[in-house]
Amino acid sequence: MKEQVLVCPVCGGALLRTERQYTCPAGHSFDVAKEGYVNLLCTSKSADKMGDSKESAAARHAFLERGYYGCLKEALTPLLHGNVLDICCGEGYYDSVPADGALYGFDLSKTMVRLAAKRKNGGQYFVANLASRSRVCSSVGARWAAVQRDPRCAPFVADQRDGVRSALPQ
Repeated sequence: MKEQVLVCPVCGGALLRTERQYTCPAGHSFDVAKEGYVNLLCTSKSADKMGDSKESAAARHAFLERGYYGCLKEALTPLLHGNVLDICCGEGYYDSVPADGALYGFDLSKTMVRLAAKRKNGGQYFVANLASRSRVCSSVGARWAAVQRDPRCAPFVADQRDGVRSALPQ
């Protein structure tokens, strides 16, 4: 079940996807890059200079591709149901799109979001500053809870009952 979860970071209106961009009723638009991600930053600073550097991204990618966290990835995948928000998604290493929902990945680093989008896993990836997350996401299920990334690097899963909860078992 895919729901509308994005709101315009400029005015708060619903962001709807067309073929190559997201637009809101007020006319603000955000293009889908050729790699498949969308930059939702509203700043005059270059997104290339925010978040992880290219060198840091390459080092993280090389480390993860060696499989050191493969067991964590395998443990998380079956826990993902409904609409999944991966906050600070990095390169999308842990992301799998649930059959009964959608995957939305957010990171401040354009370099990392590019890598995530290139995985072609069916997720939708966004460069965004979620410090003002209420201006980026509206609801997943019944509501959107203010959450921070779990220090154990777990994606967050939306749930009608709980708002947003960690995907790791308690």
